Amino acid sequence: MMFDWAQYKRSKRKAVKLHLVLDHDGYLPHYAVISDGKQADIRAA
Repeated sequence: MMFDWAQYKRSKRKAVKLHLVLDHDGYLPHYAVISDGKQADIRAA
């Protein structure tokens, strides 16, 4: 393997995702959802 530090792991361990809805006037976050790593991105949308 070319990059030993870039090992891919199929199991999701302890992860946190931050989903943001941006306000396009000032590009500031308008709404935020914090979820675990197992939740699909489309469900948070």
